[in-house]
Amino acid sequence: LAAAVERGHDATLLSMARATDTDVIVAEPAYAKDHGLQTLADLAKLGSRATLAGPPEFKTRFNGLIGLREEYGVTKLRFLPTPIGQQYQALASGRAQLAVGFTTDGNLTRGGLTTLSDPKNIFGFQNVTFIVRNDSLQREGSAFTQTIDAVSARLSTEALRLMNAAVSLDGQSPATVARQFLGANGLL
Repeated sequence: LAAAVERGHDATLLSMARATDTDVIVAEPAYAKDHGLQTLADLAKLGSRATLAGPPEFKTRFNGLIGLREEYGVTKLRFLPTPIGQQYQALASGRAQLAVGFTTDGNLTRGGLTTLSDPKNIFGFQNVTFIVRNDSLQREGSAFTQTIDAVSARLSTEALRLMNAAVSLDGQSPATVARQFLGANGLL
């Protein structure tokens, strides 16, 4: 389906990386331990005693509060709409006890957060792949496609998380981080 959509935009999906990105709910470890939180199903026992910080659209998506309600019976969790990136501040300040993150989020490299599993896969997964305009593919030739596919073959969720941390938390430039990744993977 995605390939057909991109063809309609005069673009091509190249090879998928093994990396995926998906939503994830996290909590401070002490809170998770005190409340027996290991999976999303455990959220139902919190009732209205907990607040979940997440992007505003999480409230109206099936792979959000609707799925939590329909698949896991989570009906009383309070929701704090929070811009992406600020959900961890809501946790640290105590305004929320839970937060929506992404599996490639650099903040997850630092440890210190408990990730709740999603055994019913309401969050699904999003494959990571490069999308390239067809005129660029024609201009650059097959070596370009082979190079991009070689990068995709080495991208993992953990590698993306580490690179995101290097940029967003450590202040490194994206170009420097990319160069380091390429060098470490024999792609320079």
